Amino acid sequence: MKSILTFLTTIFLCCGIAQAQSGISCDTSDVFIIVDTPPQFPGGDEALMVYLMSNFQYPSTECGYYSSFYISFVIDTTGQVVCTEILRPEPGHCILQNGFGESLLALFNQMPHWEPGVHNGRKVKVRITVPLRIDFR
Repeated sequence: MKSILTFLTTIFLCCGIAQAQSGISCDTSDVFIIVDTPPQFPGGDEALMVYLMSNFQYPSTECGYYSSFYISFVIDTTGQVVCTEILRPEPGHCILQNGFGESLLALFNQMPHWEPGVHNGRKVKVRITVPLRIDFR
């Protein structure tokens, strides 16, 4: 039975730079991981959690257990979410089947524009990783 959906409240920067899982190449040149002013979701971290929890849809799966996800993406200089990928679990994992992996990526790709990160007085691309904990029991 589907249970409580719990999102970690900490958003942290990750140093991985990679291509989107869709196989479409994305421009990851000049992507920062540490900046003077990090990107900000409209309304802050609490608003980000509300967005994720209100738009998340449980997968139809028989995996039936607690799982941790790491979603990585880049906020470009316009504030758009690009280069989204699932870092964990690995591609092909049971929980990502039946379209859940794609819907999880879409949840992030359809986010409202963020306030871009700023470094040395100019807007820059910044990679962010969001950890998610989901209970599928």
